Amino acid sequence: GVAALISLTYPNLTPAQILSRIQSNVSAFPGGSTCTTSTCGSGLLNATAAVTSEPIPTSMTPDDGATAGGDSVTIAGYNLTGATVAFGGTAAASTVVTSAYQLTSVTQAASAGAVTVAVTNGSGTRSLSTSFTFHDPPTLSSLTPTSGTTAGGTSVTLTGTNLSGTSAVTFGGTAATVISASSTTTVVSTPAHSAGLVDVVVTTPGGSSTLTNAFTYATPVVSSPPSSGGGGGSSSSSSSES
Repeated sequence: GVAALISLTYPNLTPAQILSRIQSNVSAFPGGSTCTTSTCGSGLLNATAAVTSEPIPTSMTPDDGATAGGDSVTIAGYNLTGATVAFGGTAAASTVVTSAYQLTSVTQAASAGAVTVAVTNGSGTRSLSTSFTFHDPPTLSSLTPTSGTTAGGTSVTLTGTNLSGTSAVTFGGTAATVISASSTTTVVSTPAHSAGLVDVVVTTPGGSSTLTNAFTYATPVVSSPPSSGGGGGSSSSSSSES
C-alpha cells in the first residue's frame, strides 16, 4: 500500500529507492510494547512522511524564549533535510540540520506574544501545531524581607514585572526554592549561605534581572543557657549543751 502510493507520487523512483524511503521513516516500537522485530516487523512506519517530501515538524523544545532573541530551539519531525525555519514569519537567525529528523534554530528578536513556527524545505512548508511564545525580560524592584539567617529557609517575596514562568532565583549564586510565581510577584525559600550581603537574580523565559546587594545573611544568635547553682555566701551555726 505505502510502496504503491510512493510509486504514484514519485514515478521516477526505482524499487530500491522506494524501499530506502520506507526504511528511513521507520521508528522503533514504543517502550512497553509487546511487539518486537521478530513478531511485528522492523518498527512503526510513518506513512505520511514516507509518501510526502514536505517537512513534517512534530515537536519543539523549548516552546518559549526571550523577545531579545538568541534562544536555541530544537525541532523534531520528518523530511527536515535542507529545511529552514521562521518564527512568526521572521526567518531564524540560523538553522543547523542534524538529520532528516531533527534541526536546531536560533530565534531573532521579536515582539512579545505567541507566534506560528513554520518549517520549509524544497517541497513545501508546514507549521507546528503548537506556538512559540516570546516573553519580555523580567525586572526586579524589591524584596521582602531583606534579611534572613545563614541556615536558609526564609520565605521571601520578590516584586517586579514579567515574573510569570520564573524558572530560577539565586541568592549569592545559590539556587532558592521557587514556591509560586505570578506576573508581579515570585515567592521563594532562601538557600543556606554564608553571612553577608548577596545579589538576588531572577530568571524567566524572557531573561534575567538582578538586585545588587539586596539580601543580608546573618549568623543566627545562639543564646547561652542560664548557669546552674547559686553564688551566695555561707552561713554557720553552733549549739551548746548545758
